[in-house]
Amino acid sequence: SHYLSQGSAAGCGRGGAAPPVGRAMASRSADDMRALLGKAQALVDDTRTAQALEPALEALEIGRSLGDDIGVATAARLAIAAYGFQRKAKQAKELGDKELQGFVKKGNGKCEALVMLGLAEGFAGDRAVQHAQ
Repeated sequence: SHYLSQGSAAGCGRGGAAPPVGRAMASRSADDMRALLGKAQALVDDTRTAQALEPALEALEIGRSLGDDIGVATAARLAIAAYGFQRKAKQAKELGDKELQGFVKKGNGKCEALVMLGLAEGFAGDRAVQHAQ
């Protein structure tokens, strides 16, 4: 898919040119992605991490369609954490592995780090839920 295309070697940013869409549509989609990421992050911050999954996954799809590496990595981090708090370790690991492999192939260390942070948060969250029960 497009977000796995050749990206900027400078860091975690756009992964190349966005797919050919109208400027207004691309701008609206980027705004939508930022709003969803903000919502997911707020839910994580308020310890309602499981509720962050839906907006995080939606932002992930928008980030992929835009070829926005930072959006993809941030959304993946939040979705992985949400999966962990829902005790869905398999889904967290699958998503983390998939996104991590893409960023490794691109040599995008900053985005790799964001995904690894999500894996750490997700598995720490899974353990926290287990200990609370």
